Amino acid sequence: MRVAAIDIGTKVHEEYAQLRLPLRRTVRMLASILRVAESLDRSHAQVISALELRDRGTELLLQLRTSGNAELEVWAARRHLGPFEKLVRKSCASRSRPRAAATRRGWASSVSAPAAPVTRN
Repeated sequence: MRVAAIDIGTKVHEEYAQLRLPLRRTVRMLASILRVAESLDRSHAQVISALELRDRGTELLLQLRTSGNAELEVWAARRHLGPFEKLVRKSCASRSRPRAAATRRGWASSVSAPAAPVTRN
C-alpha cells in the first residue's frame, strides 16, 4: 500500500508538471487561497462570517467579520498568507481597531497574529 501512495503522488506531480505555465500559476493561486480559507475555520467554530480583501495599490488589506473570538483563525491565516503574498507580489496588511469599534462595524480588529494560538476548551 505504501508504494501505491507514492505512485499516486508521483502521478499527480507529473500531471501538474505537464500543465502550461499559466495553468500552474492558477493552481498555485487557488491552492494558496484554499490554505488561507482553511485556516479561517481552524477552530471549526465558524467565527468568521465574512471577509473582504481590498487592494490598496501596493498592498492588500484583509478584513474579517466575526461572530466571536477569532484569535486562533487570525493567527492561522497570518501563517498561511506568505504563498499568497508571493504570488500577488503584494504584502497583506492589517488595520487595527478597538474591539468595541470593530464590533459595531462588524469587523475584527485586524489580521495581525497574536504571539501564539489560543487554546480553546
